[in-house]
Amino acid sequence: MINGTVDIANASRMMKDKEMDMARENGIEPIEWVVGWDALAFSLHKDSPIDAMSLAQLADICGEEGGDCVAPSVATAIDRTYPIARPPFMYTAGQREGAIMGYMDWIQSDDGQCILQLFELGRNSHGVMA
Repeated sequence: MINGTVDIANASRMMKDKEMDMARENGIEPIEWVVGWDALAFSLHKDSPIDAMSLAQLADICGEEGGDCVAPSVATAIDRTYPIARPPFMYTAGQREGAIMGYMDWIQSDDGQCILQLFELGRNSHGVMA
């Protein structure tokens, strides 16, 4: 995206100001699109030597302060009550038009969102399709 080699870029985080500036220096105006919600959930394997994890231990793993216990679900990720959720982003080089508009409209449609949900459900704890 920054150097003009793609029309759409996927990102797990917002572009940094520096990255936006670099794209603009190359004549590209990145447009940010939130295309869903991604949440992390933890489970312990049945053969694990521990049988429970505290919020403090999870905070150490995630780098966040512990808080109230909220079950992970689509609803709690979207309403942001589940603390380990964030939106995945897509960036387009300028306003969407033509085939790019058609694709972005589809990805935000019910059919596109269904595909994203199936993809998320199929990933393992390392972010790799199972």
